[in-house]
This record gives sequence, structure tokens and C-alpha cells, in this order.
Amino acid sequence: MLEKYRGSERTYHHTAPISMNYALREALRLIYQEGLEKRFERHHAHATLLWEGLEMLGLQLHVPLSRRLPTLKTVLTPEG
Repeated sequence: MLEKYRGSERTYHHTAPISMNYALREALRLIYQEGLEKRFERHHAHATLLWEGLEMLGLQLHVPLSRRLPTLKTVLTPEG
């Protein structure tokens, strides 16, 4: 099979990622349905709730609030 792939026939020897294609289509449909601005607002609201909850637990966040990204959380590991 590998010889055919590298040879002049160029036969593809793996299963095509059909499930990923369907998943991508569904994800894009959901984004389109919700709208980008609302989606960004929802992600930021959830990130803010998580940041506040982590701080209420006494955990310190590595990045200052002015420079944080809603999709990335960096918590400093407490001693011990």
C-alpha cells in the first residue's frame, strides 16, 4: 500500500477524516447561528466567572487581568 502511495498511482492508503469534516461543518453552523459577537461575549463571561472562582479559592492567576485571553487560563501552582 505504501509503495502505491509513493509511486506513480498515488493511492491514498488512510481512511479519510469524514467525521472531522462533519464536526467542522456542525461547529461552523453553530457559530453562524449564534453570531460571532455573542459567542465572544459568552466566552468572555464564562472566563470571567472562572477567574473569579479560582481567585475565591485562593489561587493566583499568572497573567494580569488586562492581558488575559478568555480561552487560556494560567494558574500559578501553590506551594506544597
